[in-house]
Amino acid sequence: VSHELRTPLTSVVSFAEMLKDPTIGSLTEDQASYLEIIDRNSLRLLRLIEDLLLVAKLESHTLPLSLGLVDLPDIVGQVVTELTPRARDRGVELSVTTASGPPVRGDWVRLQQVVSNLVGNAISYTLPGGSVRVVADVLPDTGHWSIAISDNGVGIPEDEIAHVFDAFFRATSASDAGGSGGPGGTGLGLAISRLIIDEHHGRISVQSPPGVGTTVTVRLPYEDA
Repeated sequence: VSHELRTPLTSVVSFAEMLKDPTIGSLTEDQASYLEIIDRNSLRLLRLIEDLLLVAKLESHTLPLSLGLVDLPDIVGQVVTELTPRARDRGVELSVTTASGPPVRGDWVRLQQVVSNLVGNAISYTLPGGSVRVVADVLPDTGHWSIAISDNGVGIPEDEIAHVFDAFFRATSASDAGGSGGPGGTGLGLAISRLIIDEHHGRISVQSPPGVGTTVTVRLPYEDA
């Protein structure tokens, strides 16, 4: 199924890129607008296919992980640096606090994907003028790192919190985020994040008190010295 879907979509994206080349010929304003829609939605479908494949591999425990000693503050810092321009464009203040501590045995790329998903979601669901705070700290009594991503955004209705990690689930409050910087992903980011954390023997949870915002917390076991 992946091959049958991905191959024609790749062709659509490639030919759309060719049509943008001014040496091929000029486009009217309307034609350029239509081409942009084709390009944007084709890429979105490709991302959806990739995410569906990733979910299938994670659920069947067939996704190979490249395990090594990972510095979580390094991952958190890089993600915040990369997403700061996006937060600024949306009018959201993004801050980070990290502690020093022992490494985690994990897949750097996949853990970075999780943190990026969670911080990106927080930015998307926070209204302009709001804030997102990322805190990475060691919990010695539990043998875990904690990464907490908190926002003062639109929040999640209490009766929907149990479903936020389900594939394709979107909270009814999602429409309140609005704006061009608002939610527009595949709807699989949180499901993928949970599955990746499960593969690392960690936990992920959500709290969203009414009128306060949302905090997503990831806990990962660290390597003993």
